[in-house]
Amino acid sequence: MLRFSMSHGKYFAGSLLFVTAMGFPALTWAQTSTDVIRIGSPSEWSQYESHWKQLINSGFNKPPRDAAEKANARSTSTASDPKITEQTLIKNLRVNDLRLVPIIKLNGSSQVMGQITNGNRKAVTVSSVNLEILDSFGNLVQTSAPTPEPLMIPAGETVTFQKQLYTVPPDGGFQVRLSRSNPFTIRGGG
Repeated sequence: MLRFSMSHGKYFAGSLLFVTAMGFPALTWAQTSTDVIRIGSPSEWSQYESHWKQLINSGFNKPPRDAAEKANARSTSTASDPKITEQTLIKNLRVNDLRLVPIIKLNGSSQVMGQITNGNRKAVTVSSVNLEILDSFGNLVQTSAPTPEPLMIPAGETVTFQKQLYTVPPDGGFQVRLSRSNPFTIRGGG
């Protein structure tokens, strides 16, 4: 009788090896920390315990990322996007005292003047302040793009800009405003 059960045992073990080798999911279960079989001495157990935990946790039951991790991942990806960074910098630039001033020595000409303040936490290089000149009816008649002096505006600082407009007479009822589509051309932070 012992011989019969041994042959059945060998047959069962051989079948199990065949099923496992062929990749059939016949006998599978979720692995847990209690499934670890410790081999060696107790001093070796503590030495390799962190490695065993990493093996157990790799791929099984990974905890979902919490909201703070997800938000950090989003802010990191948006911070690396130059268009988003540029838009953020532009939103914190302010133009004050925008005006047309007559040029006395050039009859029929004006000069556009103003100030730009950098409300960002870092310096921004502003290549141009993009302006639109409107007639007395509100029609766009000219554009202008004066450059601030200096181009690099430190955080919290205000600088001036000006440009001559040879075809805009001071008494023609003209108005000046920031371009609505693209008010500034910048070259990024610092």
